[in-house]
Amino acid sequence: MTTTSTDAGQRETLVRRGQRLEHFTIAYNALEGLASIVAGVLAGSIALVGCGVDSVIEVTSAVALLWRLHVDADQERRERSERVTLRIVGVCFLALAAYIAFEQHRLPDPSLVTGTLHPRYRDHLALRSNHAVAQQSEA
Repeated sequence: MTTTSTDAGQRETLVRRGQRLEHFTIAYNALEGLASIVAGVLAGSIALVGCGVDSVIEVTSAVALLWRLHVDADQERRERSERVTLRIVGVCFLALAAYIAFEQHRLPDPSLVTGTLHPRYRDHLALRSNHAVAQQSEA
């Protein structure tokens, strides 16, 4: 199937538009990722750091797509770059999953992730509370 000059011109216009969108995506997600990672590290929040790592994955994906759009005119290079792009993004998602799994095992209590209080800690807090009340009444 041959491509007419009108189709080729329209494709080129769409590719340029896609490149501009990818430049914006890279800038926005880079700032979002940096802010999330810094805030997450300072707060000790896996969720914030995970959000930042997700933004890094989005930046990596956008850079790979931008590279793929730059070679769009050559169909053979386009197909090769698309295969490589898919591998890069897949490795990034595996890295994110590994990070979350690693960090989850470092937590002192899994209930901290779910927001519920484990019965052992609930009993401990009740004992401390009763002890504090007893001390106040003695004074």
